[in-house]
Amino acid sequence: MGIADVIPGVSGGTLALILGIYHRFIDAVKSITHRPVMPFFRWVLSGFKADQKQAFLDALGTVHLRFLLPLGFGIAVAMGVGAKVIPELMERYPATMRGLFFGLIVASVAVPIKLMPRRDPVAMGIAFVLALGCGVAGFSLTDPNAIVDTTSEWVKVRVDEPQTLEHALRRGPSALTANQVYWSEQNAGLRAAYEAAEPEKAQALADAHAGEGMILATDKKAMKAVAEPYNELMVPVGTVLSVPRPSYWFVMLAGAVAICAMVLPGISGSFLLLIFGVYYFILNAAKSIPTLLLAGTVPTEAIIYVACMLTGIGVGLLSFARVMSFLLRKFPTATMGALVGLMVGCLRAIWPYQMQAEGRIVNYLPQTWGSAELIPLVAVAIGIVLVIVLQVVGNRSERIGDPDGA
Repeated sequence: MGIADVIPGVSGGTLALILGIYHRFIDAVKSITHRPVMPFFRWVLSGFKADQKQAFLDALGTVHLRFLLPLGFGIAVAMGVGAKVIPELMERYPATMRGLFFGLIVASVAVPIKLMPRRDPVAMGIAFVLALGCGVAGFSLTDPNAIVDTTSEWVKVRVDEPQTLEHALRRGPSALTANQVYWSEQNAGLRAAYEAAEPEKAQALADAHAGEGMILATDKKAMKAVAEPYNELMVPVGTVLSVPRPSYWFVMLAGAVAICAMVLPGISGSFLLLIFGVYYFILNAAKSIPTLLLAGTVPTEAIIYVACMLTGIGVGLLSFARVMSFLLRKFPTATMGALVGLMVGCLRAIWPYQMQAEGRIVNYLPQTWGSAELIPLVAVAIGIVLVIVLQVVGNRSERIGDPDGA
């Protein structure tokens, strides 16, 4: 679930459904309440008396800790590792990775269908409407940073020692990627300073930028040529960068909305963070904390932003889990139909064969089939096989946990 939540286009809730722990996950999150708080303080204020300790333990026993602690630890570790590995894989092998995720979700659609108590026309209608709506909405945004542009402020960051643009943006932290910052209107001074320091490299960037109108997602060299030079660009000492930062409340709101999507199978919280324009920003902020601490600097802004994101995630998760628990209990067929629609609708966003055309993502079907076009299809097949394996593992774990096989 942790790795899935890092990937734009894939939901941790989808993996919970595949593994057969979705209902248990929702109930476990719902069990987190304020009930153990007061007994804990009474235990402490009493001088840790035995009777007050027992009252605290009884209240704590209402929280499903035996399930939540190992699950939470696994998610945290996987997200930490995934934040390092997944973005690089997405950058180097975009079509192949999307093919893998496409296969995962295609095979996963059968899971909520099997969990429907009955397959009535209402549930199927809800699934169709949501699938259509998600498919249209997912590609109606021509600029994935449109929202953050209206809610962020541009702050000045002075570069006083030799460092790459990627490192400088982590110090910011920045809501945009290195190439977006470089070509923004606010950073004409950066481009002028770089042209004066490295005229040949600056001209190469300009030539490459002029040719970025249409880049096939299967063209790894072209995709790498777009991103890597900007990350490795050495910012001239004394340059003042303009770096966009969203407001604290906006990051908190984005975290609350994204975690709700992570709970829902088929909706990717990371994809919503991309739409909100804070996906790369929060990654930059999180990555900058250990880097700057090791360098002897306290990254106050980055810590505040990460804290805001975590606060929003906590509030959103605890609130939305109760909504999902109610829907699954009162309207199980319609709810599962809605989950089917959401999962089918997100498939358009992770179609393996995509190109960038004038700032817009366009799906296409290859006219010729060479190795570059066939590899994503192999990845789709691997994704389908992985889902089957995960379902077998989930079914076995359920039988082990339930001796009666209920």
